[in-house]
Amino acid sequence: MAASDPKRPLRFTSLNSAKLRISGLLVTAITQLRKVNWHQAAAEVVLILAGILIALSVDSWRDEQQERQTEVDYLEELEQDFLANKSSLISSIEHQTRI
Repeated sequence: MAASDPKRPLRFTSLNSAKLRISGLLVTAITQLRKVNWHQAAAEVVLILAGILIALSVDSWRDEQQERQTEVDYLEELEQDFLANKSSLISSIEHQTRI
């Protein structure tokens, strides 16, 4: 196989050239990491987390409001049922006292 064959894995001729290649990559990576504005990156992470927490809080609040409205609806239905039962009982009592 020829050295330019894309199927052939890249081989280093010596251990020193491999070390030099790896150290060069590490130096490049460290240089790039030093260029990162870590204060800005941390601020962005904090903003993202704050946004998520606010969204979860709003969602929880909305769920509680829906549950309260459902509770009010049930209580109103119960009140109507009680009033209807009261009216029915009064009518039954009046009918029984006439007999």
